[in-house]
Amino acid sequence: MGNQFYYDRGVRRDAQYVGHPTLGLSVCKFGKTTGATCDEVYKLNQCRGIYCGLAMTHRRNADGGDSGGPWYWGTTGYGVHSGYKTYNLLNRDMFTPLQQVHTTLGLLLKRTDQGTPAHRHQEAGTVPSHLRSRVLTSALVGLTLPVAFLSGCGEDAPGRTMEADGVITFVAPEADGGQDAEIIGELVVGKGQCLAVRTAENQTLVVVWPAGSELKTGGSTRVGVPGAGTVQVGSTFTASGGYATPPLGNGMPTIPEACTSGTEEVAVIDSVRRQ
Repeated sequence: MGNQFYYDRGVRRDAQYVGHPTLGLSVCKFGKTTGATCDEVYKLNQCRGIYCGLAMTHRRNADGGDSGGPWYWGTTGYGVHSGYKTYNLLNRDMFTPLQQVHTTLGLLLKRTDQGTPAHRHQEAGTVPSHLRSRVLTSALVGLTLPVAFLSGCGEDAPGRTMEADGVITFVAPEADGGQDAEIIGELVVGKGQCLAVRTAENQTLVVVWPAGSELKTGGSTRVGVPGAGTVQVGSTFTASGGYATPPLGNGMPTIPEACTSGTEEVAVIDSVRRQ
């Protein structure tokens, strides 16, 4: 299939170049949830939690399910959608520059200097895409990007491990942003009595809840999530977040081997959207 990305449902476009994001650069993204939006690069080399080297736009146009969508202009790829961050009191989209992917994975894409004002009025994308929603899934067809190529930065207050009536769950530290993978599944008690989400693909992934969540028992096991009420064991829910492989590091809670082998992904939830 070569170096291509979806710019419409079922329709691909050749990615001929890897561009370097610059301040003020106009870029567009396609996402499964929010479709097509365009913006300008606002900040470079930004950190969000353990992820650094990200580009930030002026506004927050994306939503859960958009993770992995392409940021591009014409046939030049600039990045892969990677969530958002609160900066100067506003939520703003962020993407991982493809230059990092190119260097790490050795992609055979041509470089370009199209990050200039001359290219800014050439693109008018308005059609939604059909993209995978796993976090850091590449806009290039068939390529999955490892979390490891993003360098860590910053320190957060540590996350928490909570236990009640023999059930264990984990809560992330306070964060200034989040990721946009769509997480859908049933809340279950998994290995080691740890709360997990069972997905439609029959994967059972340990859950790390957003800061402020509380484990509740008595009658039923459930988790109170700030701004979303409670999620009860046995119920199906939809959330925004991301996937990572332990050890999570940087203040995140330690996931014991009794819950996961250490090679399995865990679902890190930033917000619960629907139950």
